[in-house]
Amino acid sequence: MPQRKDWLKPPPADASPWFYEPITGKWNRLRTGTNGPASGYGDTLIYLPDRKQAFFLHRNQDVWLYDTQTNKWQSVNPRGPKPPFGIDATSCYDSKRHRIYIGGGSYPVAPSGTNAFWVYDLKTNTWLDPKPKGSPCKGSNSYPTKNAVMVYDPLNDKVLLVFHSFFDDAPERLGVYVYDPNANVWADEALPVPDKLGRNRQAKNGFYDPELNVVFFHSAGDSEDGCVSRFRETAMLPGSWSSAFPIVH
Repeated sequence: MPQRKDWLKPPPADASPWFYEPITGKWNRLRTGTNGPASGYGDTLIYLPDRKQAFFLHRNQDVWLYDTQTNKWQSVNPRGPKPPFGIDATSCYDSKRHRIYIGGGSYPVAPSGTNAFWVYDLKTNTWLDPKPKGSPCKGSNSYPTKNAVMVYDPLNDKVLLVFHSFFDDAPERLGVYVYDPNANVWADEALPVPDKLGRNRQAKNGFYDPELNVVFFHSAGDSEDGCVSRFRETAMLPGSWSSAFPIVH
């Protein structure tokens, strides 16, 4: 197969992240003219809308910032000790405090007795162990992307860690775990995840919609449409799920 020499070429060293253009319905990538981070699996990429930047963490070791206005990468040498876990960590951006929350990664999982929920302070480029009171997932340090989604809810000023699947894990850890950044405390009790979402053994992904104050989850097997579920948190109620509904094309 002569085309293999094209397929197996390493990615260009001077390329932007991939981005999707909704108006054209096409994916695109730009030459930056300067070197960027190495490519790999299990990495973290988060867009920072107020900064017009993207935060990139390679193998939970190397930190880079991509400027969407200048189309340039910047390598950052953060202060502080690095997190004690590996790839596939869940993460979110706290736009109020200009922080990245990240945790629960694999290969390795953070050792028992340590904290697997860390903070990257964008204002000072520093890794921080917040040492919160309590812990999510019934004390487990493993909540990677195959099993969980982490989002920041700016309306209620809370971090939601939705442990939605239990691949290589235990079903009793399913739930929505709530972290209060002001108090630096995890709530004692998790909010439930519907059986239809938590026990279907399908891959899932999700995102937070700030206008609706809703977390959307897409649950589907490979090459299947699947269904979408919605989780809403309010200041008055602990949170509620809507009925799942099929995707309509």
